[in-house]
Amino acid sequence: MGPISKKIKFAILGAILVPCFGRFALHGTGHEHDYYRYFIPFFVGGLAGFLIGFMKDKWLVSNTDLIKTNKNLEERINAHKQSEEALRESEERYRNLFNNNHSVMLVIDPENADIVDANPAAISYYGWSLKELTTKKITDINILTKDQVFQEMERAKMEQRLHFIFKHCLSNGDLRDVEVFSGPIKLHGKKLLYSIIHDITDRKHTEKEREKLINELQEALKEIKTLKGVIPICSHCKNIRNDEGAWNRLEEYISEKSNAEFSHGICPDCAKKHYSDLDI
Repeated sequence: MGPISKKIKFAILGAILVPCFGRFALHGTGHEHDYYRYFIPFFVGGLAGFLIGFMKDKWLVSNTDLIKTNKNLEERINAHKQSEEALRESEERYRNLFNNNHSVMLVIDPENADIVDANPAAISYYGWSLKELTTKKITDINILTKDQVFQEMERAKMEQRLHFIFKHCLSNGDLRDVEVFSGPIKLHGKKLLYSIIHDITDRKHTEKEREKLINELQEALKEIKTLKGVIPICSHCKNIRNDEGAWNRLEEYISEKSNAEFSHGICPDCAKKHYSDLDI
């Protein structure tokens, strides 16, 4: 039954029971058959029954609402506890990964460039203590201008770019080339940047040396001239015919077509033939 039918039920019950008690009260007085005397008890009983039914409905509804409220509150408390436990476990995993990693890692606030956290590898690499590092800004380490650093952090925050090449300054004043992989991370309810840093100074030096060597080889190749193909040469005087049809001396032709240089001498056969009177 719904709430209205319960109220009617109690009203009818009251309208019946109250006159009955009235008749019982008048029993033996000689007035128990005066039915007009029951109108008021009938009305009062019906009203009382209706009120009782109404109050009962009210109590049931209030009690049901209270039970639901308590249940919802308990569910919220359990959900909050589970959320806190998951957050604690997540932060514990982050802390273990952060502290035990051999790569240099920094956590940076992109809003103001503050270095929020640094792992032991970063402390060893940069040469500052954790307290000193966390009082610095990344703009104190990166040699780019502040505007340039904030632009790059915004790109990393929006995940428009995750890979960067910078120059960082160490505590001893050395400038090192670094490769940075950076992306957003939510920590303690705040959106920060998680940066993994690799020193590539030696690699860049090797690359520069390799590029220099390649350039030098390319320049040397440009200067090298080679002789190839069939070269027409006179069988008697040994002159060579060039591409224009002119005959050049052998040494002139080779000097023109290559970087070779000649020095003259005389072989034993020619010395005997042409200078037989000389002891050469």
